Amino acid sequence: MDKSVHKKPSILDHWKAGLTILALLIICGASLLYLLIHNRDPQVILNDVAQQRQSQQIDKNSVTTLSADDNGDQIIVGFTNQNRLIIQFRERTVGGYRIKGYRETALTSLKANRPYGLTNIVKNKRVNDFLYGILQPNQPIPRFGGKKMSLINYHGHRLYYGFAPSAKNAVVSFGTK
Repeated sequence: MDKSVHKKPSILDHWKAGLTILALLIICGASLLYLLIHNRDPQVILNDVAQQRQSQQIDKNSVTTLSADDNGDQIIVGFTNQNRLIIQFRERTVGGYRIKGYRETALTSLKANRPYGLTNIVKNKRVNDFLYGILQPNQPIPRFGGKKMSLINYHGHRLYYGFAPSAKNAVVSFGTK
């Protein structure tokens, strides 16, 4: 007859299992916290900026997310309830996004026809800058590099935008051709 010896587990074996489970729970909790911090809703992020800068709120229906490049980086555009435009660049990271910069512009007729740029730097390399501006009512959409720029209409505001290798050197044509 085969008599198998059944060894009683020691207290050290229980501690190893408990510590392993505790370590896994800590790793899961840290991962969840990282994702919550880095993958926030664009509307919430822009609203935080608006409240910090001007004690305003973003109109939740105005938030638009644009793809900035092939890496998944984003440009977020939103209008506040007091005629301000906030544009933000978010770099794609593992599990979410990192805010890389933003620009705030008052929407007035004095700002019309003036191109603005938001420089986008990813991994210490410059990627296409976000070029944008405000148009007056009934004004034709400007051109950049011979092509019409894209347009966002919101509550009577007309925002043209496009991407350029350098916003400083970009020439935007407001003519009809």
